[in-house]
Amino acid sequence: MKASVSALDGVLAAEKEKGVEAGRVRLAVTWSFATKTSVDGKVSGPGNYGFQDMVAVMQNPQIAHYTPRASLEDLQEAFQTRWMHGLNTKSPWSFVRDVIEKDYRQFLPIPWFIGEYGASGRDEAMIQADLESMQAHALSGHAFMGAAFLQFQTNYLKGGAAMDFGMFGLGEKVLGQTSEVCEPGHGCRSWPVHCLTTELAWLSGSKAHRAQAVATAWGGSIDHNSLCSRQRRLNAVGTKLGCKIRADAFAEGASAAAAVLGTEAFSDQIQSRIAEVIGKSDAVLQGDVTFTSIAAWKTQGAAEVKSSPSWAVWTIACVAGVVLLLLAGCLVARRRKGNLRRSTAGEQSV
Repeated sequence: MKASVSALDGVLAAEKEKGVEAGRVRLAVTWSFATKTSVDGKVSGPGNYGFQDMVAVMQNPQIAHYTPRASLEDLQEAFQTRWMHGLNTKSPWSFVRDVIEKDYRQFLPIPWFIGEYGASGRDEAMIQADLESMQAHALSGHAFMGAAFLQFQTNYLKGGAAMDFGMFGLGEKVLGQTSEVCEPGHGCRSWPVHCLTTELAWLSGSKAHRAQAVATAWGGSIDHNSLCSRQRRLNAVGTKLGCKIRADAFAEGASAAAAVLGTEAFSDQIQSRIAEVIGKSDAVLQGDVTFTSIAAWKTQGAAEVKSSPSWAVWTIACVAGVVLLLLAGCLVARRRKGNLRRSTAGEQSV
């Protein structure tokens, strides 16, 4: 309570010093929705105890052991004309509305809002219904001003129950790095910037569709082009394939063979050939083909051959291995799809 009145006092002092006139922006603090009793004992309940605390401290700042720099008249005028009561909650909207507005006449004409609507444990339909009801209530002339949804991104730092809040999760793909971010007691470091995803795998069913619920309720949309790829996790991470090339007769030995295989020219040749055989637009080939590691070693008892194999043979051998594996995966996927269609058709005919 002392921090709240001090903050309001500080804003008024700064505005006066810089000659800033009050605009339409409301000032507020948000209280817990826990059940408590106000400092003067007049109100007891979730959230509204804090509203009464502000009323009490504006009448007598000394109740919080605070002496304001502004006059009491200026402080009280700002409270009456610029203040907005606020609370944070993860409870259902209908319950919050009934509890707060039951006795809200005593706080008029100051409006109120929800600073954090957490929607804990609620599915897509429930979240959407709550937000739409809030919007309608705010536009119908009540003292309620609206709500902010908790929150944009999942709070991985807190973990546990905090994972229940947030519209977006972090995908595996790293888009870049921040500049150095410095925090007191933690030093300075750079942080990875991940792509965002609406796939909240730790929430069950439509409880994970939090972003869609908010977008639908507030007349917005989700730009999936700005999010992580919506591929299956296997495709998003990447499929690793391998092939072996025999080069027993390479005169300079295994290290020389590895050096040639690791060149950019060889990599480009393989990538070009794969795209040519499969087709760049084919669904089997998604993303880029990259070489993660290349190694060469000498085997015991290898037969010596005086002529070295051509690079064309090596390329064909490697591409053949990659293409066969890719096509095999494609055939398996298509067979599964065909079986699924036949199974579905059978169920429908029955």
